[in-house]
Amino acid sequence: MALPSSGPITLANIQTEFGGANPIGLSEYYRGGAYVPDSTNNTSVPTTGAISLSNFYNAQKSYTHAQVASYMDANLLNTFRWCYGGDASYDVFIGGPYARYVSYSTWTASFSLGSASITGTTKFTVVVGITGSSANFGTTSVSGSGVSVVSQTDYSSGYEMVIRVIDCEGDFRNVTSVGVGWNRSGGNSGSWAAAMVVPGRWAASNIGIVGSYTLGANTLSFMTSGYGGDGPVGWITNTGGMRYKQCDAWWYNNGGAGAFVNAGSTARTGSMGNLVVDLVALTAMSSTN
Repeated sequence: MALPSSGPITLANIQTEFGGANPIGLSEYYRGGAYVPDSTNNTSVPTTGAISLSNFYNAQKSYTHAQVASYMDANLLNTFRWCYGGDASYDVFIGGPYARYVSYSTWTASFSLGSASITGTTKFTVVVGITGSSANFGTTSVSGSGVSVVSQTDYSSGYEMVIRVIDCEGDFRNVTSVGVGWNRSGGNSGSWAAAMVVPGRWAASNIGIVGSYTLGANTLSFMTSGYGGDGPVGWITNTGGMRYKQCDAWWYNNGGAGAFVNAGSTARTGSMGNLVVDLVALTAMSSTN
């Protein structure tokens, strides 16, 4: 929360908002330094020179779209946890978890985000994707110290995949697991789930895709594919220069999940060929604190 607008203010108040270890030195808290982001909403915090406690009235730690996109870009392998893991490269091809002929599946994604460079946040977004014949969500949960679910919205183009965007409160670094339960009919296709955690509360929009797509600057995107052509194998070569991670877990339908991070300053385009895809783009971000 924001520091006081008047009256007493202490070094301990500043440390609580921006982080840092004892002994506290005020010179550690220049804007753009180790603890105070350039995006901090109080412009009276100086970058150099004289600094005083009164500079920090109304100061609140926050991050811009570009800073979060840059973080996700740099930490893609550490932040995304697909299925059984396999974070050794951007291309992840695995055979599970899927259940071919059952009506209900569960999966728990484990996270270890405590060392993330974005700190002091109180809002985050969890995105989960599922697929399978007539797939639909059961219960999803987000676990960790001091975190809670505020709301959730499902996005689907009506084929064999659904994406759920979950708005949460708390420090995203405290997330330890995301639990996913989903139903499906017992058809001849794979059933699987994938999840990611993103700092900040983001607006989401669903794009049903066959063919090409365009994603704006400093956006994050999550996708699921029901079937088609080479399946998600074809995504790797058609990412338009964006950072990308994929999980391929399929049976007959060549389904899979993936994520793009466009940390650039311009929109980028790519191609999905003949794939049927649900692509949820995360765009307008509210304050992360």
